[in-house]
Amino acid sequence: MFKLQRSQKQVEDYIRARNHEQMLKQELRKLREDDMIKVKQRTKRLESKRKYDILYKEQQDQKLLNTMKEREKVLIETRYNNLVKTNIERNNYVEDLDKWAKKGFATTRSAKKKVNLTSSPDLEKLSKIAQGIMKDPSEV
Repeated sequence: MFKLQRSQKQVEDYIRARNHEQMLKQELRKLREDDMIKVKQRTKRLESKRKYDILYKEQQDQKLLNTMKEREKVLIETRYNNLVKTNIERNNYVEDLDKWAKKGFATTRSAKKKVNLTSSPDLEKLSKIAQGIMKDPSEV
C-alpha cells in the first residue's frame, strides 16, 4: 500500500509538473503572440507617422514654393512698374527740354507754365543758367 501511495504521489507530482510546464508554455506562447501583435501595431504606427511627416513636409514645401512664386511675381511687377514710370518721366523730361529749346530757352513765367520747368529741379537750374548766357549784350 505504501508503495502504491508513493507511486500514486509520484504520478500526481509528475502530472502536476507536466501541467505546470504546459501552462507555462501556453502563457509564453500567448505572451509571444501579444508581443507580435504589439510589434505589428507599433510598425504600422511608425509607418503612418512617417507618411504623415512626409505629407506634412510636402505641404510645407508647396506653401513655401507658392509664397516664393507670389513674391517673385510681385517683384517682377514692381520692377516693371518702376521701369515704366522711369521711361514716362524720362520722356516727359525730354519733351520739356525740347519745348524749352524750341522757345529759345525762354524763362518767362508764361514759358515756364507751358514748358513745366518746375517738374524737375535740374531743368529749372539749366533754365536759369541759359537765361544768363542768352541775355542780349545791349541789356548789360
